[in-house]
Amino acid sequence: MEDVSVTRFWDNYIDKTTRYVKSPKVSEWYVRHVEQYIRAYPDKRLLLHTAADLERYLKAKGRKKDLKDWVFIQIIYSLKILFVD
Repeated sequence: MEDVSVTRFWDNYIDKTTRYVKSPKVSEWYVRHVEQYIRAYPDKRLLLHTAADLERYLKAKGRKKDLKDWVFIQIIYSLKILFVD
């Protein structure tokens, strides 16, 4: 049963992403960013995430010296699509 709900989750996320991003390659990166975010909180359901969780995650990402600005912006947009849109 969980496989079906996971598949549905990703299908819905990809569908939402394609409303904002026309490039399939960029959509792929958005999915990767969200996968990394989810892996950062393995024991917490997305419904229970707070603004503090997002802030903590983005601060940690933002401290990485090798992270390009445009990648950081992609991370922000990918999470916005996940939680807001």
